[in-house]
Amino acid sequence: MPTNRLDPTFLGNLTSNLFFSNGIGGFDTEDDYRINLTSISNINISVVSQYALNFQISLIRDTNNNGVIDDTNPRQPETLAVASTSSIIGWYGKHSDNIASLAVANLSPGNYYVRVSTSASNFSAYQISLSPFNLSNLIAEEVNWGNLSSSAVGVDGYLYLDAKNLSDFYRFNLTTAGDINLHNMSSPQTFFRLIRDNNNNRLVEPGEVIMTSPSAFGYSRSINLSNQAAGTYFVQVYLDMDRYSADNYDLRASTSDPSNLLDKEDYLEPSSLSTTITKTGTINNTDTSDFYFFRIENYNKNINLSLTGLAADADLRLIRDLDNNHVADPGEILAVSTSIGSRPDVINLYNQPIGAYFVQVYQYGASATDYTLRSSSTIPNNLLAEEDTLGVFVGQTLRTGFVGRNDTSDIYRITIIGSRRISARLSGMTGDADLRLIRDINNNNLMDLSGEYVVGSATGGTTEETFNQLVPPGEYFLQVTSYGANETNYNLNVSVF
Repeated sequence: MPTNRLDPTFLGNLTSNLFFSNGIGGFDTEDDYRINLTSISNINISVVSQYALNFQISLIRDTNNNGVIDDTNPRQPETLAVASTSSIIGWYGKHSDNIASLAVANLSPGNYYVRVSTSASNFSAYQISLSPFNLSNLIAEEVNWGNLSSSAVGVDGYLYLDAKNLSDFYRFNLTTAGDINLHNMSSPQTFFRLIRDNNNNRLVEPGEVIMTSPSAFGYSRSINLSNQAAGTYFVQVYLDMDRYSADNYDLRASTSDPSNLLDKEDYLEPSSLSTTITKTGTINNTDTSDFYFFRIENYNKNINLSLTGLAADADLRLIRDLDNNHVADPGEILAVSTSIGSRPDVINLYNQPIGAYFVQVYQYGASATDYTLRSSSTIPNNLLAEEDTLGVFVGQTLRTGFVGRNDTSDIYRITIIGSRRISARLSGMTGDADLRLIRDINNNNLMDLSGEYVVGSATGGTTEETFNQLVPPGEYFLQVTSYGANETNYNLNVSVF
């Protein structure tokens, strides 16, 4: 039977790690320990039993030093915090049946008591570990996700951290080398870090923290790592008490390549793609994926995206999170561009509905690259990212292609040496498509100046589109665009002479 009288074993001053082994269960229903804080400090506690055991740990301050736990005063109970082996439950995970932990902040100097108690009839040995550090170094997973896969796992709703519960641990395994994706989809005020306990001593030691979530104040709350070794990993979600007194979180994890955990790392503002937006970034083995969020409001719009300035292969996809679960589920990926090598990636969609969208830039292979992402909703597309390059050209050539609702624009880049006459003919169409020649005077990969439109043809229907124009030397773009919802194959004949 639990009692309110304390009968402690003194473990010493809590200035570093303390460990003690004992056993509980059957006729032995509770063990008490006393520790002393010599200065204001946190108290971190973990208890790991040898066998499955339903037990509880309590942190107690005997304020009147009478050796009795007195919780009758609700304003100042002597039991400061309690945790058990079933404190939290994980989404698609198993809560630990042999581990319980506490992490309590900013306790004043003096004596404290830890009680380990159980009503179980079976007996089990256990180890109790304590430390005074601001961020708990005691690995005590509340949830075991098992073997991590491409299907997202996470916590069941929003969990809460405060001064009496500073951190939570999660455990998972990689059965083979692969990617690790982690995302906290709630407030950015909680941090998290990925840990590999190399010596299996259940302590976070130097060199065992693989990565910490990059930002607690901006938008980024993700870790996306490639090619991590097979083995056991831990994720610790924690609150920085120097800045925040409490916060909730909703952690997700997967091995999907590319990451399927949707993060609002940055916004394509202003909203609804009302102007052309340019963003720059870098992806590499320690940040394999970047996400950008935007919303279409008021009425349907075209979506134009281009990814340029690449030194290595990167790809692009557009996602609509229909169920708002911050996971890219089947049927939510609207378009993907996977050009080879450093060639630009392009997505051009017609008349997309009102709603929330994510743009994902992600690494292909193991090489790092900077990139420039541009977005707009202009009709026709104003983003000059060539899908084919004719190069320095004199003579005649033929290109074939398709434009329609899921690919509203094809762009060909051509270099003219000396003053030349260029002629183009668009034929073989079964739907309405148009043709225009553009010169990017300021070399910003946008058609954004009035003088950049050189010549075009938009006769309507399936009639051939043609032009013949004398042009000075320079870089030019030939653009084939669908008109409205029309879809058509086409033949593009180009002559430079």
